Amino acid sequence: MIEPAHQRLSIAAQCRLLSISRSSYYYAPVPETEVTLALMRVIDAVFLDMPWYGSRQMVRHLRRNGHDVGRRRVRRLMAKMGLSPIYQRPRTSDPHPQHRVYPYLLRNLAIEFPLQRLVVVTGVSGSGKSTLIQDILAPALMRHFGLATESPGEHDRLLGADHLSDVVFVDQSPIGKTARSNPVSYVGAWDAVRELFAASPLARQRSYTAAKFSFNSGDGRCPTCTGSGFEHVEMQFLSDVYLRCQDCQGLRYRPEILEVQIERHGRLLSVAQVLELTVHEAATLFDQDRDVIRALQPIVDVGLEYVKLGQPVPTLSGGEAQRLKLAGHLAESAKSQSVTRQSLARKGTLFLFDEPTTGLHFEDIAKLMRALRKLIEAGHSLIIIEHNLDVIKVADWVIDLGPEGGEHGGPVVAAGRACSIRRRSSSMA
Repeated sequence: MIEPAHQRLSIAAQCRLLSISRSSYYYAPVPETEVTLALMRVIDAVFLDMPWYGSRQMVRHLRRNGHDVGRRRVRRLMAKMGLSPIYQRPRTSDPHPQHRVYPYLLRNLAIEFPLQRLVVVTGVSGSGKSTLIQDILAPALMRHFGLATESPGEHDRLLGADHLSDVVFVDQSPIGKTARSNPVSYVGAWDAVRELFAASPLARQRSYTAAKFSFNSGDGRCPTCTGSGFEHVEMQFLSDVYLRCQDCQGLRYRPEILEVQIERHGRLLSVAQVLELTVHEAATLFDQDRDVIRALQPIVDVGLEYVKLGQPVPTLSGGEAQRLKLAGHLAESAKSQSVTRQSLARKGTLFLFDEPTTGLHFEDIAKLMRALRKLIEAGHSLIIIEHNLDVIKVADWVIDLGPEGGEHGGPVVAAGRACSIRRRSSSMA
């Protein structure tokens, strides 16, 4: 538990709260609870000692001292109290500073990231890796491309962004929240499968189009569950419950749509049976269908061949969701390459990863690295925060921060190929 240096808020914080309370009194008065006021006192006491703390560092500090709080709540309270991190800009006589970054541990740095290469950022915990990539580089690039993002950390300049077409931060956040979202539709393979069913003899006899076999729209899906296979029951005080649809028994479609079948390798399959196949089984059955296998192969490449085509994406773990996002980008890249086989000079995308090998088996890590290499071969660029030695060893460029964490972290200890960094005694890579 943090013992505050004083029992009351600072005079400035009290004035801010007083002005906010007065302005909000006429519109929507929200009384502060004792718990919220106590938390604000703790935040104010911590900020007096460490004025460079942002919401991310404040949440970590509070959780280490027994406070179960979220970053959104802390950010809202800090904004209400008027507390913002104070960055100390280092003095320099250089009239034309390079790309220098200043927040937290990172001071007076000029860092270069080679494009169309696999760049790995290494260092001990607390050396500034996440601050550099997640708090500075990613928000700065997203702001450059006009994407919604938080304010990036303080830096002088960002050079070279014109050589990129987009930036994507591939994290472990959930892909979707509805049961209709599944792997086969995420990578774009379901459109090709629906075309195969629409070309079957019975579908042509009944004048069924590909839209009839969609579970997201159209009149071919079950009208009760609207194609999800489950009925959503909202609970007032508990988590929502999903029950199997009593009309279609979880098959998603009307009975007349399920009568349409296609044959692959001597096996008759309805549209519901295709959704029950694993990715490995579907890749084996549809090996002669070029559009289907082109979209499914990236899922196999990232090591998710065991998931079912119709498995709801909310049931996937964080690591599986991250790899499925990577498979979606691989499928998009393969589709763009199949449209034109001419070597065109186009700008690539910068992909940012935060320890994508966490929890993976050695064989899965090897599959993941082969998938990442395909992105590089397609002209894209990758920056990965990683501790795994196998990933660091095969990187094209390594940036090692350190040499220690906390106050002794931040500087770039070494930058270059892994073989050259290994010979430096100060580097931890």
